Amino acid sequence: MVFLTISTGIGGGIVLGGRLITGRDGLSGHFGQMLIALDEGYQRLEDAASAGALERQAAERGHAVEGSAIVGAAAAGEAWAHDLIAASADRLAVALCSIQMAIDPDCFVIGGGLGLAPFYLDCVRRRLAPVDEWMRPELRPAALGANAGLLGVADLARSQQLTWEERP
Repeated sequence: MVFLTISTGIGGGIVLGGRLITGRDGLSGHFGQMLIALDEGYQRLEDAASAGALERQAAERGHAVEGSAIVGAAAAGEAWAHDLIAASADRLAVALCSIQMAIDPDCFVIGGGLGLAPFYLDCVRRRLAPVDEWMRPELRPAALGANAGLLGVADLARSQQLTWEERP
């Protein structure tokens, strides 16, 4: 599985064969740092699709609000907010397809404030609908809610019983 937290930034992790994949320098799963192609060039996924990115984009449109207010405005039918959410969902969908083709996980678990917003996953799923079923990522909301990432890290630390000095 792949876990992605879509919040102020975008973080994540990869679990294969029941083990967290950390990579050579512990950077495996840092999907927010993936480059995606936009009309204006390449940008990190985090800078294009996170709640922090939406806040910046909203401010550029004259709406100096936090991510939760953008989600609320979109739910209330505000076109500017809906457009920002839709663009984020489009960008995330492209990244998910790339990850799917690279490592073929069983599913993607999505967490974070934006990722768990009431309609966000449905928006991403709509963007993925035209993708052939065999390469369409399966999305699941984080069952542990906004604390899923924190609880996962705590469980990893407990299971590995690492001290700060023993850290790789």
